[in-house]
Amino acid sequence: MIEFFKSEIDMIIFALTEIECPRTTQKLLGITKKHYQYERLAKKWRDEILIKIHPDRCRHKDASEACSALNEIHKRMTL
Repeated sequence: MIEFFKSEIDMIIFALTEIECPRTTQKLLGITKKHYQYERLAKKWRDEILIKIHPDRCRHKDASEACSALNEIHKRMTL
């Protein structure tokens, strides 16, 4: 699937901002049931992606929106 995108970052941002199907988003972002079971795993997952797409490091026009979506997903994981 990554071959379709220019980079992994483009794929991540697309998954977070454009895809409306949660299952597809989960598949593209590597989310598993364990992320919902273990808060430490969910935090590690979020932090690894955040390093790649944070607006201070990434110049993608949708980086801020993607970070917000990422934090929202993480929040649902850790409820």
